[in-house]
Amino acid sequence: MRCVEYQGWNAGQAIRQLRIEKNMTIENLSEAVGKSVSHITQLEEGNRKMSIDLLYALISVLGTDANTVLAIPTVKDTEETSIDAELKKLDPIMREYLRQEFMHMIGRAPQ
Repeated sequence: MRCVEYQGWNAGQAIRQLRIEKNMTIENLSEAVGKSVSHITQLEEGNRKMSIDLLYALISVLGTDANTVLAIPTVKDTEETSIDAELKKLDPIMREYLRQEFMHMIGRAPQ
């Protein structure tokens, strides 16, 4: 698991962009999330951190997810990092060996 540092400026710009895409004014957004216009302005400018409650409200009102609100980059669809993608990189003998090991581990896992 990776640790991500809060980047207020990036989050603020993401919130502003999402708000604009929803055709909302700062006043509309502040009313919808129960915060003052000043609070939202400071948030969009990157001068204020948000509480977890505000994050959830923004997710709901803006119809998006936490990564988008916080401007956390996600893996692009073209950059597949799944186990299957990693297995495809291996030679067939190693891939079959690992498949068998994995199936063995699944068979021994507690139900």
